[in-house]
Amino acid sequence: MARHAEVAAHPLVAASYPLLADAARLIGDFQIRNRGTIGGSLAHADPSADYPVAMLALEARMVLSKAGGGRRVVGADKFFVGPLTSVLTADEPADRDPIAQAGRARGRRLRQAQPVAGDFALVSVGCS
Repeated sequence: MARHAEVAAHPLVAASYPLLADAARLIGDFQIRNRGTIGGSLAHADPSADYPVAMLALEARMVLSKAGGGRRVVGADKFFVGPLTSVLTADEPADRDPIAQAGRARGRRLRQAQPVAGDFALVSVGCS
């Protein structure tokens, strides 16, 4: 349930995963950053969004919690299966942040965005 603004401003995220903090700072506008969550964004699996590129570059692992209990861990490379499609099932609510840890701490992301409201990326590249 961590909001984008919280991810962007958290000192531990900034120190340990600056690529993730950078991605969070560039998401949408003020309202989106203060209402949207990292879990919701990842569950949406929009290829134009900022988090998927960061998660892939960081080799993140997602911890997916089942509504009735139980968990599974999925690497970012297996989590996103297509545009707007992830491996989340109906009993894995997107209201929990599906990030366990990043395999790599450092990375770089380049992005060219549309100059309109929402600021979605036209091109986004990440590496670690």
